[in-house]
Amino acid sequence: MKKIYPVLGLILLLVCSCVKNGDGEEIPTASLEYIETPNKVDIQGDETSATISISASENCNWTVSCSDAMISNISPSSGRGDGTVTITTTANPTALSARSTTINVKNSEGTITRTISLTQMASKEYLELSQSSIDFSKKAETVNVTISSNTRWTITGGASWITISKTEGENSDVVSIAVDENTAYDKREAVLTIKGNGGTSKTISIKQAETIFTTLTVPQISNLTKTSASVSFSFNSNATITTYGVCYSTKENPTIENATNISETGTSSQGNPSIELKDLTAGTTYYLCAYVINSEGIKYSTSITFTTPNSWPGEDDNNLPNI
Repeated sequence: MKKIYPVLGLILLLVCSCVKNGDGEEIPTASLEYIETPNKVDIQGDETSATISISASENCNWTVSCSDAMISNISPSSGRGDGTVTITTTANPTALSARSTTINVKNSEGTITRTISLTQMASKEYLELSQSSIDFSKKAETVNVTISSNTRWTITGGASWITISKTEGENSDVVSIAVDENTAYDKREAVLTIKGNGGTSKTISIKQAETIFTTLTVPQISNLTKTSASVSFSFNSNATITTYGVCYSTKENPTIENATNISETGTSSQGNPSIELKDLTAGTTYYLCAYVINSEGIKYSTSITFTTPNSWPGEDDNNLPNI
């Protein structure tokens, strides 16, 4: 009987020998098949992978699986004994909440199953706009702005002449921004602020052009001779005049396209120019108008007529014959 005790003790040692897993629990080794994994794994919202350590007996073949679409890859998906598995996820599309799924680890016979709760935290909030400034003409117009986001957002600011299709929303969306016609002679501006649920903030600068007014006086003729004349007029506008001048012809309704044109370069919104006409024909009736060009285009004054004399001043004043 004394020789039996050492053999029996060795058998008990093989059966009952233990190791500790990552949670401090003792796991029997020897020939018994086992699998141990963590119960829970967390991934940050802006991260897309996590590493899971698997502790298994040397004789244990295992597989790792997950049917959730948030899991894009498991590598390796199978192994034997101890191993390390990388779980790859898609990015969490929302900054509003976390999302979870379950990872299953099984031995080849299916007699051992371990379940891992995988949680991906909410993503880092982002908020982007398709444009940060809009320049409107004076007319009533509408512009669409795309908001790319993964959070709730609100729109504040603006002005009474601005209409927004929606002032709050969630995730990505399109917002229409409309302005009324600006009938004033001054530009107007406003700012819209788009703010995310987590504090991210973006702005849209809105500007609308003023209504342009341009006035020209009726041209005045002076210093008229057979072949020359002086023309004076004045103009006033709330937009810079880039070109001004006169156009004249022997036909009615002269324009810069169909008549003789004399132009000057301008950089002011007001002026009182005087322009000299030369190479006129004696005894001829002319049609003339002044014009200016600014950002609104070309504007003409009222058209006038004048007739050059047939003789020089004083030429016919001598009434004595043969002198």
